[in-house]
Amino acid sequence: MLDESLLSMPAPFEVRLPVLGIMTTFASDSAAVRDAIAEAYGRWSELPASVVTDSATRVCVLVNDASAGRPEAADPAVPAEGAWAPRYRIDADGRLVVDADGAIGLADAARNESVAYVSRALAHEPTAVVEHVVEPLTLFLLGVQDRQPLHAGAIARGGVGLLLAGPSGSGKSSLAYAARRAGFDTLADEPVYIQSRSELRVWGRRDRLHLPVESREHFPELRDLEPQPLPTGKRKIVIPETGGAVRYTETAGICLLVRDEHSAPDLEAMAVDAVVEALTRELDPGYDLFGATIGESIARVAEGGAWALRWSGGPQRAIPLLERAIAEVGGA
Repeated sequence: MLDESLLSMPAPFEVRLPVLGIMTTFASDSAAVRDAIAEAYGRWSELPASVVTDSATRVCVLVNDASAGRPEAADPAVPAEGAWAPRYRIDADGRLVVDADGAIGLADAARNESVAYVSRALAHEPTAVVEHVVEPLTLFLLGVQDRQPLHAGAIARGGVGLLLAGPSGSGKSSLAYAARRAGFDTLADEPVYIQSRSELRVWGRRDRLHLPVESREHFPELRDLEPQPLPTGKRKIVIPETGGAVRYTETAGICLLVRDEHSAPDLEAMAVDAVVEALTRELDPGYDLFGATIGESIARVAEGGAWALRWSGGPQRAIPLLERAIAEVGGA
C-alpha cells in the first residue's frame, strides 16, 4: 500500500514542463528518471506562454528502498521486452492506481498530486518508467483539469485540425499516416485531449503512429518493418515521431470513420448531437472516467464541422475527402 504522506515528499531532482499546456512539476530521487522525463516531454517547453496554464500539478517518482520503510515493488526484476502489462484501476476514493511489474503508483486528483515507487532494477530502464508509469499518472491528473481524452487521432493543415474518431479497426492510424504522406501534419495518433472551457483547443501528446500489420499492403515503404509488441499485447508497426509535431489547434472539426467495403469513399455531414451520441455510446476503459463531461467537449469540436467518412480500399483513397473536410473547417 502506498504511503500517502509521501505524496508531497521533496525529491532532489525536479523539472517543470507544460505538458498539454498545463505546467507540471516532475520530481524524482533518480537523475536518470528525471532525464528521461525531460527527454520525453522536453518539446512542450516550446509552447508559447499565452497557452500555458500555471498549476500545482506534481508527479513524483521514488526508487524503491525497503530498508528505508518504503513498500516493496511487486517484482524487482526488469520486465522482458513486450512483457509489460500495467494494470489500472480507480479506487474507492476516485484515485488512479497503477500496478505493474516493478512499480506501483497513485494519482490523487483532489490533491493534484501523484507518487510512484519503482524498483531499483526498473529505475535503470527510465524510458519504461516514463512510458508505463509516469504517463498514466500525469494524464489522469491533467484530464480533470480540462484536458479530457478522446479515443481519436487527429491531423492538421495550416493550423486547422481534423479529428479522426471511431472504434478500434476503423482506420484512424492508417488514415493519419496516409495524410502525413500527403503533406498533412500529425496532431496525434490516439488519443487526443480536448480543452473546452473558455477557448477551444485540441491537444496531441505525440505524433508517433502505431499501424496495423496489414498497413504494409498499402504502403510499400513499410513492408520491411517488423511489428513491435505493445503493452496492450497487440503488435503494431511503429512509425517514430517526426520531431516537428503540431502540439495543438484552436480550430477543429471531426470525422466519424466508417469502414464500408461495399461503397465508394464518401463524406456525409452529421448533426452535432449525432456525433456526440455515437462517440459516447460505449466508452472504452479509461475514457469512461470522463463519461459525464466528454460529450460537451466533443460537441465543441463538432460545432466546427462534423462528418461521417465512409471509406474502403487503400487509405489513400480517402485523402481527397480529408482535404475537403479540413477546408470546410478552416472556412467555417
